[in-house]
Amino acid sequence: MRHLAGTGELLASVDKGGEVRVEGTYVGKLRGFKFVPDTADGEAMRTLITAANRVLRSEVGARARRLAGDDDDAFTLDAHGEILWQGGPVGRLTAGETMLAPRVEVRAGDFLEGEARERVRQRLQVFVRGEIERRLAPLFAAQALPLSGPARGIAFQLSAALGAVPAEDVAPALKSLDRASRRALARLGVRFGTETAYVEPLLGPDPVRFRAMLWAIWHSRTPPKLPGGRRHGKAIAIDPDIPLSFYAAIGRRVVAGLALRPDRLEQLAAAARNRSRTGPFAADAELAALGGVAPDALRRVLLAFGYRAIIEGDREFFVAKPRRRAPDGRKGGRTAASRSENPFAKLKELRFA
Repeated sequence: MRHLAGTGELLASVDKGGEVRVEGTYVGKLRGFKFVPDTADGEAMRTLITAANRVLRSEVGARARRLAGDDDDAFTLDAHGEILWQGGPVGRLTAGETMLAPRVEVRAGDFLEGEARERVRQRLQVFVRGEIERRLAPLFAAQALPLSGPARGIAFQLSAALGAVPAEDVAPALKSLDRASRRALARLGVRFGTETAYVEPLLGPDPVRFRAMLWAIWHSRTPPKLPGGRRHGKAIAIDPDIPLSFYAAIGRRVVAGLALRPDRLEQLAAAARNRSRTGPFAADAELAALGGVAPDALRRVLLAFGYRAIIEGDREFFVAKPRRRAPDGRKGGRTAASRSENPFAKLKELRFA
């Protein structure tokens, strides 16, 4: 206390772990660029913290220079859009022009200002852009291909929707798609089903969680919890408190209150069509497993697909309804998923520039 009350200079330091000490006494921790003081109170602690502030300004400036020159391996983007540098929070994502182009907001304390702060923001923005391109690589690879006009349109639609769009939305372009472009997109994992056009490599747990994070940043919400492990491929019961655009952003198709993975939806729809060609068919466990839906939910999914339930004996079967014909004589009607709730329609509400 006598030393603190004197007029001599106090020795302050910051170690590699960010711990701040004055004359050997712990006074707080530097997390990223923000100083978190010790909770201890009293005149002595306040004096120590004041002394620490003298070294913090130069330390933060040095950290900013190191961050600006660091490799991408030093950064991490977590599931909530927080950007960490060497384990400490230095920024966070906010809504940008599109879901694929979020902005970076620097998490800075009182000592990071002006030009140094802007250099940090620019470096973080470069990292985030690279991370998005790495995590969702097929979308950017598709846009870089030398494609025909219709194929470029499909690539743009898939990119804007984060990897999946209803088949009916790309049907006009698909009719004009040349063989070379179709093959080039197929090599990237783009699949054209009867219900959905989707990018197959982006259906895994990690890409889906990343897509959920981008949606949450765009809508300023906490990312909804997603099923993991063996339940990743299962249908998700729709949460009425979550906008349908969320399920579209993670590539799910909504049918009868369930969000189905597009590849599972294609398998279920194809199997049901094949069975219906030979007459009435049962909604059995095999069909349910193909769609990733519970057996007791399969009935309402088939009804949403447009099949009609009939009773033969004491068992229920399903038959295909006759398809209506358009005025020009062609078979009309929309795809099975589009007859139910369509979360992709919510994409039209997004604020694309």
